[in-house]
Amino acid sequence: MRVEWIAVVVAVIAALAAVWQAWEARRARRLAQAAADEAKQHEARAVTAAERTAQALEEQTAMIRAERERYESPWRITREKHDWGVKGEFRLGGNETLDRVVLKTDEANAQELDVRGLPVAGPMRPGQAISVLWGQTYDSPLNLDVTIEWTRPNGETLDEVITLP
Repeated sequence: MRVEWIAVVVAVIAALAAVWQAWEARRARRLAQAAADEAKQHEARAVTAAERTAQALEEQTAMIRAERERYESPWRITREKHDWGVKGEFRLGGNETLDRVVLKTDEANAQELDVRGLPVAGPMRPGQAISVLWGQTYDSPLNLDVTIEWTRPNGETLDEVITLP
């Protein structure tokens, strides 16, 4: 009888241990599931944040590019120094047709400047060029500042100062 009683106690303890292990396993599964759900939520938040960051960077890059294109000079400038003076060429690049293209310099050196290709009236199209011949004399300054003004199709008037050596 004593052996039977011990066997019953051992069986009850084994059953309690099995119940405890089952309960712990279930709790561990719930914790693992909760951790997995939390990891999925964190991943979803990280993906959303990355998408927002990428979109913000794309918008910022587009704004910077638009701002740069807005103020970027459409002129491709070449300068050549000769014995008689300087030849400069202002070739219109880009894809915009410009109106009211004007070259200006100070009055003292205006008579030494020979401008060719400047449209008298009408627009200037990409690829067209303006040649400036500056016949230098001993009285001429070392450098000559020429201001080129133009009006973009949207009505915005811009200018650029170019120094001829």
